[in-house]
Amino acid sequence: MARRAAGAEFVELAKMRVQQAKTIDELRMAQAAYLPLAFALSIGQTAEALGVSRGWACQLRGRFARIERGEMTPQA
Repeated sequence: MARRAAGAEFVELAKMRVQQAKTIDELRMAQAAYLPLAFALSIGQTAEALGVSRGWACQLRGRFARIERGEMTPQA
């Protein structure tokens, strides 16, 4: 059984970021965070929906969380 996605504090923020994304990178990061939280998708299902590998989906989720926590700045 897969564990539930962490980061419930980001669900509304991720939804907003999906709608406001200006680049494909911003969109993919927001979707990688939003899909598992809103629809209880596994990382594999999320990766398939985004068209990326499982490892890349994990990196996108982590990057989104670090940017929103202020631990990392968005890349230009």
